[in-house]
Amino acid sequence: MTGKQAFDYLRHEIVIQGNAEGEASRTIRYIFEDLIGVAMTSDELLDSTQMNKIFAIREQILQYIPWQYICGSAPFYGYSLFVNKDVLIPRPETEELVHNILSKIKTLKSPVILDVGTGSGAIALVLSLKRRDARVIAIDVSEEALKVAKLNASKLNAQVTFSRFDFLDSSLWKNLPEADVVISNPPYITLSEINFMGKDVVIHEPHTALFVRQEPMEFYSAIRDFVIFKRNPCLIAAEINEFRAAEVKEVFSNSQFTETDIVHDMQGKERMIFTKFHPEQ
Repeated sequence: MTGKQAFDYLRHEIVIQGNAEGEASRTIRYIFEDLIGVAMTSDELLDSTQMNKIFAIREQILQYIPWQYICGSAPFYGYSLFVNKDVLIPRPETEELVHNILSKIKTLKSPVILDVGTGSGAIALVLSLKRRDARVIAIDVSEEALKVAKLNASKLNAQVTFSRFDFLDSSLWKNLPEADVVISNPPYITLSEINFMGKDVVIHEPHTALFVRQEPMEFYSAIRDFVIFKRNPCLIAAEINEFRAAEVKEVFSNSQFTETDIVHDMQGKERMIFTKFHPEQ
């Protein structure tokens, strides 16, 4: 089997699972670039080691394992992050969230940034690398996710303070610093939406990072209550469920929150919220 034949072989396996040709080609291209060690257009015959890799990858594809987990890496904002089954795969809309945040905090000097539910560390790491003057604190309830985030921080030489923390437990909030920016890409999917999701996501990505524990607004409500508890003026930025934008905005309808905006992603979906908190005097 040549490189080109192997490429077509793996692409076919993805297509018959219901994926579009274009998406299948992009997926196999990433796999080839990371793992095979031969050009996907090559007429060169693969050796036994490369063939064994091809067959192993096929088995993973048949199990709907995302290509990022197969490769052990995912691109994010120009960086390559290590990812595994313990963390969500960083997505383009989260890159857009980071881009908007960087634009909004240009005038802040040495900001304290709190990333709630950091996962792979994607948001916190990029903000730390792009704003070397910032103090970035990243928390997550998952110890396994924090291991991944710390590995990425070491790999990228990013200065981020990581801590295991259950943000929904308000009795612990006193242990967190006052922040100038509070950011989150929290769980926001309900179990009733599971039938609209891809098998690769449902089967392999961590459910604690995908699905809310009780009700859809629990993390947004917790963020609102946290900044009110801290009484420190700050910017809040969060990714949201495109179908619940109005509900999220309502969470921040208190008069202490101003300039509340729902922002569309590049696909025109309502995927981000930004608001400013001003404590009552």
